[in-house]
Amino acid sequence: MFFPGISCGYGKTSPAGTDAVRSSPHPTVLRSVVGCGERREPHRRTLLVLLWLVLWLLLHTAEAGVSASVDRQTVYEGDTLTLTLESDAGLSGKPELSPLKKDFEVLSSGTFSSFSFNNGRQSSRSGWRIKLRPTRIGDLVIPSIPMGGDKTRPIMVHVLPVPPEVAKRNAEKLFVETEIDTGGRDPYVQQQVKLTVRLYYRVRILDGQMSEPQPDADVIFERLGKERRYETVRNGLRYQVIERDYAMFPQRSGELRVPSVVFNGRIAKPKKPKPRRRRSFGDPFFDRFFEEDPFDDIFENDPFFAKGEPVVARSTSKTLKVLPPPKEFKGQHWLPAADVKLYDSWSESPLTLRVGEPVTRVLALRAKGLEGSQLPEPELADGPSYKVYPEQPTTSNRVEAGWVVGEIQRAFAIVPQKAGKLVLPEVRVRWWDITQDKERETVLPRWELEVLPGAGGQTKVTPPPTAKAAPAPSSRSGPASPPASEGAGNPWQWWPWALALLVVLVLTGLWLARRPRQPQQRPAAAERPKSSPSRVKSDAAALRRAREDLAKACEAGEPRKVAAALLALAREQWPDDPPLDLPALARRRPDQAAAFEALDRALYGAGEPEANWRGLCEIFREGFGGEVPARASGDDEEMLPPLYPNASE
Repeated sequence: MFFPGISCGYGKTSPAGTDAVRSSPHPTVLRSVVGCGERREPHRRTLLVLLWLVLWLLLHTAEAGVSASVDRQTVYEGDTLTLTLESDAGLSGKPELSPLKKDFEVLSSGTFSSFSFNNGRQSSRSGWRIKLRPTRIGDLVIPSIPMGGDKTRPIMVHVLPVPPEVAKRNAEKLFVETEIDTGGRDPYVQQQVKLTVRLYYRVRILDGQMSEPQPDADVIFERLGKERRYETVRNGLRYQVIERDYAMFPQRSGELRVPSVVFNGRIAKPKKPKPRRRRSFGDPFFDRFFEEDPFDDIFENDPFFAKGEPVVARSTSKTLKVLPPPKEFKGQHWLPAADVKLYDSWSESPLTLRVGEPVTRVLALRAKGLEGSQLPEPELADGPSYKVYPEQPTTSNRVEAGWVVGEIQRAFAIVPQKAGKLVLPEVRVRWWDITQDKERETVLPRWELEVLPGAGGQTKVTPPPTAKAAPAPSSRSGPASPPASEGAGNPWQWWPWALALLVVLVLTGLWLARRPRQPQQRPAAAERPKSSPSRVKSDAAALRRAREDLAKACEAGEPRKVAAALLALAREQWPDDPPLDLPALARRRPDQAAAFEALDRALYGAGEPEANWRGLCEIFREGFGGEVPARASGDDEEMLPPLYPNASE
């Protein structure tokens, strides 16, 4: 039955229809109309669900533009894995890999692209493949990596320790170990800590590379000498060993983590026995020739042709506790070292001071277990009777018996201001002895010197009168300067004279260029100016006095006088580049370096046997084995002949 004005659609019901329903005597009609209203609500819910589903698909599709995956999520310590970053929108930029360095070592990275056809539709994908190695054991997270305008999702990776049976089997072929030497105590901040890395192997290594130790950022790191190679026996097995030494200087207190050292390489595979072929020629020579391939050994032993077996060995990481400077240390500069030495040298010997004439003193600080950059600059202040003019310090490092020996030198020009006694105070340096774990002090004795009057009998340096400062110009208004002379402010009035002078210079130059040149004659030998005989006499006399001073110092047996006399004799031998101290002199004569070092130790400490340096007196009593450079030439008959005519300089 049809009732006008009644509809189950989503349009509006007409008033006539509404009134008909209300006044209808048929309950069936009323139930039908109410049923249509109840069916509207499920349609609305279904529409909302479909709308949310479409929105979710759109968001999921947008997020799926960049994806990340790994070839395996469970690896053993030392293994590598490949992280793949894919994008269906093309490569929009290089991914930011710095978040990976927290728990992984980035070994390599590269791009890739792929195209495919599916049901007539073409699709392409491109991305990056990154080779990683975990740096520790545990559950590690590859963080979200920015790539273009998107980010990848994090990935969990499980790193397991190598099973004991596998580790034991690999260790029989090759393994890496590290050793930290702190002298049996926790090291202090800035103290040298020796790290030794050893690679043990029993197989033939085709190629490989061992990583450098990479401790925390607040560490000064230095290689000690060259690597050493030797053989040793471990657990009844003979190994070849490659050993490297390093020096670490932690710059902050607290825990210092020394990560693992990794060896990556290829080793030769064990040669499998080949099945023997049956003889078929009846002749043992031909059977043996065709049974064995002569090229097998060539290609198996050549690293370019041999495939080899990849191998990775990793040492265990270590943690070091670094202590702060002890509270009982009273020094101005924190110097943790095995030994600290102070020494000085002079530019003249015998030392003669005169008023107003500068003389150079070199102060040097040498420390065993510290770099030169860690040492404080030597200081020398002005005194009541002298002025000091310091130069820039110089630093140097060398390696001695596994220790870094740093040195800092500084030269000071000292100018006496008056005649009489000049006293240079002693120099003291406090440092911490890491071998005895206590504070010590090194002292350089003071000098008491006699200052002679200067040239012309000058007994005192008179400072120049201080010039009075010109009065500052007043900021008040008024005439700033006297009136200038007429024409001074007009430079154009001088241009005719300048032009005339320029023309004259050009013409003169052209005339000189066109003038025929006369061959220049060299002056005859008789016309050459002769050097002053007194200059040659003075050089020979200085050399003779230096040898006599050395003989007197050796006769007295005082190390300080012997050292000063040797340096004075060296200045006559090398006047253009004289050595300033005994270590520099030892480098000139390395054959007597041990004796010079013994004399150097005798200057600053007791107990050095005299026999260790006494031989210098006999060896160098006539000089250092080279000709005395002729500072002037001439025909003076009183000129001394060279000490060793046949010796080369």
